[in-house]
Order: sequence, then structure tokens, then C-alpha cells
Amino acid sequence: STLAGLLLRRGDGASAAEALEVLRVAQALDPTSAELRDQAARASQRDQEHRSVDVKETLRGLKRELAAALECGAEGGAAAGAGELARLLEAVDALPMTWEAVSETAIGKEVGKCA
Repeated sequence: STLAGLLLRRGDGASAAEALEVLRVAQALDPTSAELRDQAARASQRDQEHRSVDVKETLRGLKRELAAALECGAEGGAAAGAGELARLLEAVDALPMTWEAVSETAIGKEVGKCA
């Protein structure tokens, strides 16, 4: 699809997701097209790469927040930061985790300290 090709050339994650939607419709109309399958595979890969970067950035931010909340909890008593820790752990739990993202951000130590 020409539109999907243009969207993929933009290079951003939102365009890759949009191209993937366009290609799904095009594949429904022509399920035998090898060109559409190839474009869909490229769009899917770019979309996953973009999502992975977003998850890593979010995990890095949550790691900083967890470390700060743990430090405040140690200074002000365990009960002081329990609600904040629970909120942050729920945010971590809601993310689509990959081994690469967890390993690269090294968030495990902070999560382990919350136990």
C-alpha cells in the first residue's frame, strides 16, 4: 500500500501503528499479496521497537520514583511511603514487560526492596 509506505518512511512509532492498521485493512482485501505481508511485517517490527523504547523510558522514570519513595520510607518510617510504593508497583505491573526492558533498566533491585 502506498499510504502505508509513506507512513513507514516517517519513522515514528505513531506512523508505524497507523501503517499497521492500514495494512490490516489492505490485507483483508487482498490476503494473497506478498508485498502487503512484507510491509505489515516491517510496520509491526517498527511498532514493537517504538513500544519497547517507551516501556524502557517509563521503567527508568518509575525506578527513580521507587528509589525516592524507598528513601523517604526509610527516613519517615515504613508506613509513610507504603501508599506511594503500592501505586508505583501497580504502574510497573501494568506495563508490557520484556526481559530486555527489565534488564536494561535494572529495576529489579528497587522492586525487590519493596517486598
